[in-house]
Amino acid sequence: MEKSPTSNVKSVFRRFSLFRKSDGHIKKKQSIRSLKAFKSEDKDEKVTPETFEFKTTEIPLKPCSDSQIKDYIQTDMLKEAYLNLLSLHRELKLEQGEALGEGKSHSDLVNKEKDLNLLYVALMDKMSAIVRNSSALPSCNNELLVYVATIILEEEKRQGETGAMQGWRDAWRDAVLNGVRDTLKKVPLDSREQNASWLPVHLEHLGNAVVGHLGKVKTELLSSYPADFNVFETYVSCHREAVGEHLKSLLEKVTELKDYYALLDFIIHSYPSDLQGHQRALIMEEDLNKIKTSYCHCQKEDFKLKLENFFILETEVWKKKKSPEITEDGFRSSKIDTDICQLIASYAGNLEKIDENLGKSVVSSCLEELNPFYTRFEKEFSQHTVSLLTSDLLDCCLWVEYHITYINSFSSLKENLQCYKESCSAQVEKLEKEVDGLTQRLRQTLMDHFKSEVKHPNAPLTPNLFP
Repeated sequence: MEKSPTSNVKSVFRRFSLFRKSDGHIKKKQSIRSLKAFKSEDKDEKVTPETFEFKTTEIPLKPCSDSQIKDYIQTDMLKEAYLNLLSLHRELKLEQGEALGEGKSHSDLVNKEKDLNLLYVALMDKMSAIVRNSSALPSCNNELLVYVATIILEEEKRQGETGAMQGWRDAWRDAVLNGVRDTLKKVPLDSREQNASWLPVHLEHLGNAVVGHLGKVKTELLSSYPADFNVFETYVSCHREAVGEHLKSLLEKVTELKDYYALLDFIIHSYPSDLQGHQRALIMEEDLNKIKTSYCHCQKEDFKLKLENFFILETEVWKKKKSPEITEDGFRSSKIDTDICQLIASYAGNLEKIDENLGKSVVSSCLEELNPFYTRFEKEFSQHTVSLLTSDLLDCCLWVEYHITYINSFSSLKENLQCYKESCSAQVEKLEKEVDGLTQRLRQTLMDHFKSEVKHPNAPLTPNLFP
């Protein structure tokens, strides 16, 4: 079966359509093909007109009026407008030569030259508007683009002439870029209130818009330009620039960790590197670093909030005098060590395929944040549970159980965090000292309690609660 003319384009960007959401993040399958293969196929498929030039015999001997030329420009009759401008330019040169030879005043000719320049500006503006809107025009109107390319080439031939207007090719590229910007502005963008996944959804739509636009360029616009315009490469470059601008504007709306992640994932991983122009990033390195810094700050606040929630859960256990859980191995343990380890692992895992160094920074930040957490935990634990020792025997036993529980839990946490020792050695070593100090103080408190019982043999002994 014959392939669709846009099938090659879609295969390059297939990664855009393979998003699947999981826990607020985006996960993708690997793209199948690269843009390099696509470009090599384009070279054989491009069809260009045999000639992009006007014949000198087509230039009218006498130009029409300025108002008629304006009308040609306004009604998209580019060929007629340009040929009459050439005729008007030729007429002006002859009149200037005659005036110079006869020594006559040429004030009228100055005004005529100004009018000619204004007409050229009007023609350039019209051509820019046509190029800017070319993706929205029916393919049958692509003849206008042929005239645009022809006029640009003709004017480039005249660059050495006196009074020749400059910047035709630059104006064309600016028009291409503005057209791409217009396309991206039409991409649906929900507010955070409308859709909690507003950014991942928008980025998927953004990728699809790039697919559709470049597909239209390939199938409908390439044949309207000569090869040296490098049309497809220009559109790829303009998409990279426009998407980069768009992402910077989106950054102003991002406040949540999952959205920073979605933005980083799109910039670093999802947007095909082949489309970034010789491996150029979508945004400047400085701006990318700002996003990474914002991500780290947001992640740190998220981790602190999660630790606070863990602490609240433990506090509820003490207040309600709940007995600690016993593991399958018969050890008393809290879930706090497991929850903390899983949380850090989730942060690191999300960044594993995006930016390894950023992942290390995040893990390092988490490990550093655990130090003040332990200090606060020890203080609050002592304040909330000391009253158990002045109550009945059951409360006294519960006090002992809690100490044993957290000795086990924090020892387990220390062991499980060893996997980060290679990448964050300084943080892990500091954390080890903090945990060792905490567990040692908990053990010493237990020991002092048992010694106190021995010194007071008439007091009820605490049962043996060690597993």
